Amino acid sequence: MKVIITGGDGFVGRALATALSSRGFDVVIVDRKRGIEVKEYFDIAGNLADVDCVFHLAAQTSVFNTDKEQITHDNITSFISVVDACKRSGVKLVYASSSTAHSPNTTSLYGISKRLNEEYARCYYPEATGVRLHNVYGPDPRQGTLLWHLLHDKEVRLVGNGGNVRHFTYIDDVVEGLIYD
Repeated sequence: MKVIITGGDGFVGRALATALSSRGFDVVIVDRKRGIEVKEYFDIAGNLADVDCVFHLAAQTSVFNTDKEQITHDNITSFISVVDACKRSGVKLVYASSSTAHSPNTTSLYGISKRLNEEYARCYYPEATGVRLHNVYGPDPRQGTLLWHLLHDKEVRLVGNGGNVRHFTYIDDVVEGLIYD
């Protein structure tokens, strides 16, 4: 089977690519870090010719990011291009959403973008599967994350009164969940 992973050089994408490659999948990585923009890649009609599944993981992922233009392009416009291409080609699509897409949690541009993506996919390509990821952690966490701060004895900034509850998901569980679908 041939799969495309957008954001394949990110934390979840790298782990997913490794797991799929070790199981014999032909993995194509679409990632800005490799000079490949998601929207441009999926706007080219022939790129899904022999693809069985697209895992769309590429996104701006910080709830603290307030760059509306960047989030609109990377999280919404690019997502629409991926969904449209998968629908046109009849390719299975599994995409990363977020716990922040849940109505009471939608308090950031990131959360709004993920909620919009879920609604777009639900209406336009209901065969697509969205997976709401919750604070994915594992070895070598991305700098700036809560786990990174804790592991490096860095100050943790509390939001609100400090009574927040967080749910965490281990990277291997995320990968198995994505593949299982």
